[in-house]
Amino acid sequence: MYVLFNQNPTKWQAGVNFTTFFGGHQSVGQPYADRNFIGAFVTRNF
Repeated sequence: MYVLFNQNPTKWQAGVNFTTFFGGHQSVGQPYADRNFIGAFVTRNF
């Protein structure tokens, strides 16, 4: 999932993302099943 926020005119941008892994059987089918990641960023254009 990814969400982006823009100011108009686009001087500032901010975003948040979230990644989750699911499925598989134990560590054989999906080795990342127990891991979730979240990230964020802010940018300024000039």
